[in-house]
Amino acid sequence: MKWKTALLSILVISLMGVYGENVTVELVPSNLNVNLGQSFNLTLEVKNVPNGTISDGYNNYSGYCSGIETYIYFNSSALNISENDIVLSGDITNNIKDKSISVSNGRIWISIWFSNPLHGNFTIATLRFKALEQSDTEVTLGGTVVSNSDGDYTWKVSNNNLILKNSHVKIVVEPIADLLVPKTVNAELGDNVTISVVVAPKENKTLKTIEGTLSFDKNMLEPFNISSSVGNVFFNSSNNFFKISNLNQSTNFTINITYNVINVGNTTVKLDNIYMEDINGSYVKGISSNATTIIIPGPDLVVEEIIPVSLKAYTNNTIPVLIKNIGERNVTGNFSVKLLADTYEIGTSTVNGLNVGEVKEINFTFMPMEERNYTLCALVDCANDVKEINENNNKYVIKLYATEEPISVNLISSTNLTKTEKTFEVNITLNNITSDRPAKAIEGVLTYNPKILKCINFTFLINSSEINGTLLQNVTYENDKVIFKLMDGIINHSIVVATAKFEALDVGNSDIELSDLVVSDINGYKFNKISTNKVNIVVQGPNIKIANINVPNPSIYRIPTTINITVTNNGHQDAKPFDIVLYADTEEIGKVTVNGLNISQSKTITLNWTPDDIKTFTIVALADPNNAIKEENESDNKLVKKINVVEIPVWVNIYNTTPIVNGTFNATIEVNGINERLCSGYDGKLIFKNLKIESIKLIGTNNYTINNNELIFTGYNFTKSGNFKIANITFKIIDENKSYSAILKYMVLSDKDGYKFERVFINNTILDENLQKVFKGLHIEADVLDKVDIDNVKLESVGNINITALPIKIGNVADEITIPKVSENLSINITDDVISTMSLISNEAESLSEITKVIDNEKELNETLNKITEDIKPVLCVGFNITNITKEEPKVEIIGNEKVIKAKVKLKVENISNKGFTIIRIPIGTLKVKEITINNGTENITLKENDITSTIGWYRIPVSGVLEITLIKDPEVSIELAATLPVSTSTTTTYYSGGGGHHRAIEQYPGVAEDIKSEKIKEMVYKAKIILGSEVDNNLSAKYLKNTTELVNQSLEIKEDCILIGGPVANPVVKKYLWTFPVKVTNDYPGKNRGVIEKQIINGHTVILLAGSDRWGTKAAVEYFKTLDDIPDEPIFVEWKDGKAVKIEKP
Repeated sequence: MKWKTALLSILVISLMGVYGENVTVELVPSNLNVNLGQSFNLTLEVKNVPNGTISDGYNNYSGYCSGIETYIYFNSSALNISENDIVLSGDITNNIKDKSISVSNGRIWISIWFSNPLHGNFTIATLRFKALEQSDTEVTLGGTVVSNSDGDYTWKVSNNNLILKNSHVKIVVEPIADLLVPKTVNAELGDNVTISVVVAPKENKTLKTIEGTLSFDKNMLEPFNISSSVGNVFFNSSNNFFKISNLNQSTNFTINITYNVINVGNTTVKLDNIYMEDINGSYVKGISSNATTIIIPGPDLVVEEIIPVSLKAYTNNTIPVLIKNIGERNVTGNFSVKLLADTYEIGTSTVNGLNVGEVKEINFTFMPMEERNYTLCALVDCANDVKEINENNNKYVIKLYATEEPISVNLISSTNLTKTEKTFEVNITLNNITSDRPAKAIEGVLTYNPKILKCINFTFLINSSEINGTLLQNVTYENDKVIFKLMDGIINHSIVVATAKFEALDVGNSDIELSDLVVSDINGYKFNKISTNKVNIVVQGPNIKIANINVPNPSIYRIPTTINITVTNNGHQDAKPFDIVLYADTEEIGKVTVNGLNISQSKTITLNWTPDDIKTFTIVALADPNNAIKEENESDNKLVKKINVVEIPVWVNIYNTTPIVNGTFNATIEVNGINERLCSGYDGKLIFKNLKIESIKLIGTNNYTINNNELIFTGYNFTKSGNFKIANITFKIIDENKSYSAILKYMVLSDKDGYKFERVFINNTILDENLQKVFKGLHIEADVLDKVDIDNVKLESVGNINITALPIKIGNVADEITIPKVSENLSINITDDVISTMSLISNEAESLSEITKVIDNEKELNETLNKITEDIKPVLCVGFNITNITKEEPKVEIIGNEKVIKAKVKLKVENISNKGFTIIRIPIGTLKVKEITINNGTENITLKENDITSTIGWYRIPVSGVLEITLIKDPEVSIELAATLPVSTSTTTTYYSGGGGHHRAIEQYPGVAEDIKSEKIKEMVYKAKIILGSEVDNNLSAKYLKNTTELVNQSLEIKEDCILIGGPVANPVVKKYLWTFPVKVTNDYPGKNRGVIEKQIINGHTVILLAGSDRWGTKAAVEYFKTLDDIPDEPIFVEWKDGKAVKIEKP
């Protein structure tokens, strides 16, 4: 094949040498600028056709051209041509053997065959196009073939022996004429106004036609006439189209457009959608003239003000409304002014004219029918009787609050102190009644204690109304009340309505008061703001009163406490003997009989009490518990006092009593601080290292065992107080070259009744050097020390501060408390309260971990922060106060590809001593600590995690979900917490191919949790409405059942199948319908972390209740419901245990 390639190359070179150039088909000219609307010509030419023999390297062929076929492509939106616009040239007109020419959809087809073959250069045709739109466009050749004289050889682009040349056409818009309009024109209502538009043709332009549409506001103007100084005018008033033809104008001319003015105000007119064409066919279209503003002066009515007044409910109020004409013309006719209260029309007033600048006051009368805010709206010219410059300023709105004036119905007694069988009177007075709102009727009930008093007469002191000779009044006497009704005329001032006469029946006191009181005004509306009083009548007798309880506060646990009770008789007769009973909470702790009390006499009674618990007790003293004495006042026979019961700390010390001689020394275990509560028993554990116990002596009946460097000892049957020794121990050092220690790890002391001393501190002194530093200044309660892992305590010195780390086992959790000893003289008590606080925070953190896993928005994080701020607690606090715990609203930020929600918790930590520290623990769940900053008053400093070298403090995460902050200075602390929001995932649609088609997998129950086991349960969840009352239940439970729920804060009617989530406290719908379910869920039943699943038919609809005694019980009900095969007919009890829902028996 190489020789063929070489031969072809030689042939091409030889042809180029003979003929100079390749055969070319081209459109001429190659570049052309034309005006929009203008027609222009392109010629189709063939050049460089050879007239000799040609060869393709294999065969020889004759030259000349016997025919040409080609497509010509153009943009039919920009150019137009028809078959008649294609004219064959004189070069070929008389030499055509066959031809085919067509035009369709932006494509021209030309096929010409010659009778006598041609060579050299010749023109095929002239193509006349018209420019339709402004653009840059191309006219291109394609599929072009030129054939030789015998038809056995062709020139075409694919053979690399034909060159095509296209034509580029640029269509431009050349302005034809300018439109000159006035900027403003003045007019009057009802007159005609003419706008003169000067049409100014451009240089070398002769305008043939202009057309367009009139643009104006139909509410302001009506076209009246259009004329032109030249040409023929056509105007269509239905669509405002005009056309002026036969212009042939190269100089300026004027179009006059006349409008009839039908309204006032400013408006604009212009010519739109203008089309202009010159005599050469060029045109412009879609242009507009500048706008002319027509100024039409007129009046302008406004409501200047609704003058604020103090609205009185149920009373006629005058509302002044000011109106003004701020326009440029007077109003001569009538127009209306209307006042509305909310949507209710108060009234309409007609005004006869208003001059420019004039103000008129229109008064309306309005009686508000309830006490509330009213929206008053004044409208001027609401019927549009006046044509105004501005129709949008005819309204004025104001809010006024209507207040009902209060009245009072008072009881006035002739005496407050009486004796049995004596009588007295009580007047009923009606006060604060005015002529603005007179009263007409009063009714009510006068109540009293029938054991003390009797109403023997009730008399109205004003005349009632009368109908057909019957007075409209009524008085009914019952055992403990008098019911009265009175219908009077007009009462427009304060007045005594009635008098009641009472007789004293027995010793005691009775309130006389009014109930079910109704007072009505002359329009029949009741007064809603009525104040009343009551009078207290004392019928003379004795009156026993507990005046005081004197008890030590705090009192001491298990130590007898003296309680002194002072009782007095402040009545008017001597009292006979009576009892006084004393209670601690609900337990009776003593009773004493008082042998009578004279008038004004007081006595002090003494009782003894031994507190049996460490807590706050409610001490109650009750006199005459059986009401053996009739008293003036039975309500002051009881007095209550809160008493704190504490225990005095007891110290147990172990120390050397002899120097070391031959590796042997004696040690003593000594108890200090036992007071009148005598010690009678002990249990202890001593661990020792590099020591051997030679001998041991214990007090009382005792026993001990020694095993693996551990001494377990116990003793009882003795009585000791003050300071005393429990044990004397002789130790032998095993290897004197090594350190040794003897640590009292555990100690329990008990009193003579077998009760444990609760606050026992152990002081170990027989320690190696390292442990001495560790425990220096630490006073650890025995129960706490028992939980400390002694072998793994650590001490680290940073500058002048020694930091002790105590590993502590709390339940099954390994924790640690890290204590900064900021001073050698600092005394630090580590009590069981410390362990309780650490345990409480860990439990809260565990709960928060579940909640914070599913935070979706700012509201959910805000609710979590509320819980966090409630649970911020100091674990150890020496010389510090924690105040001002606050939070900031959460904010969402985009960080990289993550959507993060952040919030801050702030607190102030104040040092109230020279040297101290505080250790604060905060439950944060799965929230991340972004930053902790402190402000020491001069600068912001960022705390670092585990940086114990800091002179201000540090933070750490001691156990999962817990943040611990240690501070040794008193700054303001800001904690920034964050959660990453879940990323929205798009739904994936799966397609299965087969059988030539595609099938889409449709999700049967969209929005329903995929892990629901049963189709029946899925269908129920899908069809039912999920109703809950708490965001916590939604985030923790409901959202894992279905992604659409309804959160309610009030009860709803059951109108469809639904699933109720949460108990009656959280969910108001459950509270309403709980009575219908067989199991009544409360905060206590079925119990902590427990819930119930039950079904009921309500209003013909299936209702499922998933509820618990707490949020974890509700979660258990939801999660277990998802595992069921069918909706249960009987209740199912469940429990959230070890992170999952399990079925349990009925509690």
